[in-house]
Amino acid sequence: MQIVRLEGHESTVLDATFSADSTHIASASIDHTLKIWDISRSACVGSLSAEGFVQCVAWGGEIAYAGDTRGNIVSLDRRTSVQRTDLIKNDSMVNTIHVYRSGGTIITGDHKGYLKTWDLRQVKMPIDVTANGNSGELQQESQSRDSDPVSYISVARMGNEEGRYMAVNCYDNGKSA
Repeated sequence: MQIVRLEGHESTVLDATFSADSTHIASASIDHTLKIWDISRSACVGSLSAEGFVQCVAWGGEIAYAGDTRGNIVSLDRRTSVQRTDLIKNDSMVNTIHVYRSGGTIITGDHKGYLKTWDLRQVKMPIDVTANGNSGELQQESQSRDSDPVSYISVARMGNEEGRYMAVNCYDNGKSA
């Protein structure tokens, strides 16, 4: 096993993940950046500056998606370095993110305790919102409720099926599936 140190972030790295082909790593940092690293060259090949701390990152094909503390979901394409800093604006900080294999749908877990499903072709509003196991549209009065922030999402991939089972962790350490 070879250990390589990738240097370039100016502060703590909060999340990192391999691309599907294991040739690149995407990293999220408190320094407000999402970076893409070429493993074979041990070099940063793309960087995006976000508004807030970049807390989570996930790959969708050739594109790294990340969520920040200002509620933004941003993206960086590893082939072209095309940056999208205005992709999705959530109403609270994004703590965790999952990109479906198709690359067209993402799920986010946020500080208000919501799981939101987003269609990347039409990102003005989430296509589904779940809180405390109840699916449905956001209600204005419930947006300010106190709930346990979602800290992590893990989606089971079984064959060609994805998203049937999901494990969710909240900051209160409660887990549901």
